[in-house]
Amino acid sequence: MDELDKLKKEWQTREQELPKVSYNSIYKMLLKKSSSIVKWIFIISVIELLFWISLYFVIPEDNMKMMNEMGIGDIMFYSNIVHFIVFGIFIGLFYKNYQSIQVTDNTKMLMQNILNTRKTVRYFVLSLIHI
Repeated sequence: MDELDKLKKEWQTREQELPKVSYNSIYKMLLKKSSSIVKWIFIISVIELLFWISLYFVIPEDNMKMMNEMGIGDIMFYSNIVHFIVFGIFIGLFYKNYQSIQVTDNTKMLMQNILNTRKTVRYFVLSLIHI
């Protein structure tokens, strides 16, 4: 018991040395971090879309001729169009999620927006696997 009392006294003295953080400051830090993560998800998805679009235009002409000779040129073209549309939809959803995180939101709304973003990212990854 004596050791427990010593530990308790030591803890109480160190507690005074630690900086005091209010609920509001913790909430603002959480909001800033959540918003920053969603912003980076949005930026990465835009970069990924631009990468795939640029890759489509960089494909050598010989490959395009070969695909047309095999009869899959139109299929590849339309599948790329569908792929870009799906990417565009997800970029719109990521932007909507980024805009939905507000400073004035309460904790429940903030968590709901974070969960919606997580769900959107999960659907995005699943769509990449299936495309």
